[in-house]
Amino acid sequence: MRIFLGCTILFLINYVAHTQSNANQCQAEAVFKAYNQECPTFSKDSYCIELSAEEIKAEEQKKVTYLWEMGDGTQQKGASCFHCYNKPGDYLSTLYVTTEVEHGIFTDTIKNDIAIENIVSIEYNYESNSKTPQVFFDASKSFVSNDFTTSGFLWNFGDGSYQCGEIIFHRYAKKGNYQVRLIIKGMLNGKEEWICGSKEIKID
Repeated sequence: MRIFLGCTILFLINYVAHTQSNANQCQAEAVFKAYNQECPTFSKDSYCIELSAEEIKAEEQKKVTYLWEMGDGTQQKGASCFHCYNKPGDYLSTLYVTTEVEHGIFTDTIKNDIAIENIVSIEYNYESNSKTPQVFFDASKSFVSNDFTTSGFLWNFGDGSYQCGEIIFHRYAKKGNYQVRLIIKGMLNGKEEWICGSKEIKID
């Protein structure tokens, strides 16, 4: 039991020291004050796309079918499709247009490169039985272009507080609705880029 407590205390001391060190180096407040663009709200719909092909009017002796392979192991039928990916990334979608005629079956193949990128993911969790809830924030499911080199995650919690880190904690002084904004800093093609996203959260 003593060893367990000693390890716990050591971990807490190290965690506090690490957090304070990050806080001293974090420039989130200055960055957000300099950032004058709108931060879009991302949701699961941000992973959705709509694809369509020019529908072929089949004659009496012809039968035309459409099959989409979405590049993530799923398929859809029809001249158009609406599909939501589970996560961001690069996908290769393939459309098979099959025409059946009296003397045979012919299939045309059309491939599409699909990039689901620049997704700023803000996930959070907390214990609702606290008067001043400590909220766990996670940006690890965010995705930007593969050519983007991430250098930092900057948070604006909507209560006048700022912090840096991919996975962090923040304690709100009171319950309510807050507009949380997250900027992902990095380099793209030799230039510094800021990718911003926002999410309204409810602490009750």
